[in-house]
Amino acid sequence: MFKNSLNTPSNYDFYTIIASFTAIIILTALFIPLINNFSWLTTGIFAAVALLILLALLQAPLSYKLTPEGLYINFLIKKQFIPYNDIEEVKKAKPHKGSFTYSTQGVFGYLGKTQDGTISFSTHLKNNILIKTKNKNYLISPKNINYFYDKIKIYKCN
Repeated sequence: MFKNSLNTPSNYDFYTIIASFTAIIILTALFIPLINNFSWLTTGIFAAVALLILLALLQAPLSYKLTPEGLYINFLIKKQFIPYNDIEEVKKAKPHKGSFTYSTQGVFGYLGKTQDGTISFSTHLKNNILIKTKNKNYLISPKNINYFYDKIKIYKCN
């Protein structure tokens, strides 16, 4: 039944890439004054921006993996596991930019919570899969969305 697990990378869209590079450029620009002026203010600003970028980077999903037990969302330093028994519904979703309330809005992905409480591990603004579980809802964006959607539906039914 489950010969292989399916591992697919995240689908980073153009806006995510631009926002991420912009954040890195801003961080670099803030670092330049530190070379000439080691004031507490510039050091504090640099540290705050670096911490925000690091937190966003650590929350960015690198890949999604379907196994016989469930779905793994792989991050840089951790994994989020969603067992098939908890999944109540899987559907394709197309969120719009206004639906994100607490998110990074494109810096390393659209990560955070939406207005309805869905936890977004999305890296693409349009191509997403909504996974509704007993306790939480998740929004993900695998690279080959149609293939991944078909496979998760099959794995869920077995």
